[in-house]
Amino acid sequence: HYPRLYEGAAATTGYPYLEAEVRYAVEREYAVSPADILARRTRLAFLNSTAAKLTLPRVVNIMGDLLGWDLPRRQLEHEKAEAVLSADFAGPAPNKQHAGMRTACTADVKYAFDKIDTRQRGYLKPDGIEAAAQELGFPLAEGELKRAMAEMDLEGRGEVSFPQFLAWWNSSEESNAIKEELDELMRKRSGAF
Repeated sequence: HYPRLYEGAAATTGYPYLEAEVRYAVEREYAVSPADILARRTRLAFLNSTAAKLTLPRVVNIMGDLLGWDLPRRQLEHEKAEAVLSADFAGPAPNKQHAGMRTACTADVKYAFDKIDTRQRGYLKPDGIEAAAQELGFPLAEGELKRAMAEMDLEGRGEVSFPQFLAWWNSSEESNAIKEELDELMRKRSGAF
C-alpha cells in the first residue's frame, strides 16, 4: 500500500494520487509550487477542485520537507496555492468567467443535468435548464432561456431531454464560430486548404 495524498479523496472521488508523485515532481521535474503539483503534475485541480483543496495541506508538507521550507514559507505557499485553486478552480465546474466557448464534455453536462433532475425523470423544464447552465458556468442572460427552449424543445412539450440539452449546449453560435476559426487556423498552419 503506497501512501496517498488524501485517503478520503481516493475513496470518494476515484483520484488516487500518491505522495510519491509529489516527491517525484519535486526531485525529478523541478516542481516548486503546490499549485503546480495539483494543476499540472497530477491535474487533480482540473478533475476535482474539492479533492485538490483537501490534498493541499499534505502537498505543502511534502514539498516543505523536500525543499526545506520553514513554517512561514509553508503557510505562504499554502495561501498562494489556495488563491490559485479558488480563482481558477472555484467549484466542481471550472471558472469560465472569460471563456468564449460554451462547450463541455458529455460527463460534465450529464453531471449538471442529473444534479438538477433530482427525480431522475430524464427531462428538465425551463427553470432546470437555467439552473444547469448556471452549474456549467455559463448562466443564461435574459431572453436566452426562451430562445434556448425554442431550439431544444421542438415538440413544444415544455421540457427537454438530456440528449436534446447536450446537443444544444455544445452547438452555440459563439462556440461554433470559435471552432471554425480554430479549424481555419489549423488548416493554414498545416498547409492544407
